[in-house]
Amino acid sequence: MINVLQKAFSMLPHKTIYLKRFICIETAENGLNNIIYSEPIAIEANVQPVDTSVYNDLNLEFGKNYFYVHSLSEIRSLEEQEASDILFVDDKRLNVISSANWYKFNGWSAVLCVEDKTYED
Repeated sequence: MINVLQKAFSMLPHKTIYLKRFICIETAENGLNNIIYSEPIAIEANVQPVDTSVYNDLNLEFGKNYFYVHSLSEIRSLEEQEASDILFVDDKRLNVISSANWYKFNGWSAVLCVEDKTYED
């Protein structure tokens, strides 16, 4: 049986990006919550900027940079857990805001991300 999405991914341009998986939320001694992430994991992904012509259709804010990320690795969004996974692409940190996560069914993740402009490497 052919996995069509896996075959399609091999035809898309992709590159190595880094994924930090959400692990848990811990409460610090001062009472503030700290989000704990895994160490960065290298994954292959197709990263495409979202065209501003669809920002209104997707209820996205102008002035922010959004990206679609497609990968054969599982990437989880806020919808699926207490905090989303984080992606690092080139010199950008991308926060996963929603997903069409088909990973459990056929090994494919498609997520919508927003660039965290406060991030400094």
